[in-house]
Amino acid sequence: GAPGTNAWYRSNVQAATSASDSVSGLALLEYAIDGGLWTKYTSALTLADGIHTLSIRACDVAGNVIQKDQKAYADATTPLIKLSVNGTQGAGGWYVSDIQVSGAGSDAGSGLASFEYAVDNGLWFPYIIPLPYSEGQRNVKFRATDQAGNTTITPAQAYFVDKTPP
Repeated sequence: GAPGTNAWYRSNVQAATSASDSVSGLALLEYAIDGGLWTKYTSALTLADGIHTLSIRACDVAGNVIQKDQKAYADATTPLIKLSVNGTQGAGGWYVSDIQVSGAGSDAGSGLASFEYAVDNGLWFPYIIPLPYSEGQRNVKFRATDQAGNTTITPAQAYFVDKTPP
């Protein structure tokens, strides 16, 4: 699969195996995924999003058996971001009160590693509390990164605040 971070893959995982026995010969090669039923191995396996245990078992003609287990971590799904604005909306997309811009990131796969924001194409900072804005225009982006290294970045959201009467 496509390597990610923290031992995760950022794609489905392809698993292939082989076995041989030079004395009595190989009688059976089989696999089980996540403790499921043993199945004869015939070709590479695809493991989708999640944490999986792949068990491989080989038996020779004499009856000797060996089993190996391998963990696979797959997360091909990018994190989700939800945004909200708290304030009094006026006309033409403007707010006529102070506003607070809130964001929340989530990831059902490997879990969220970081959630950040940037204002007016500036540096990224960890998001901790809603962002208060009082007057003028601001462009805000949010970025969520999961443990596998998948990243979602929102397009810049423009917020306009004008509390001053003409």
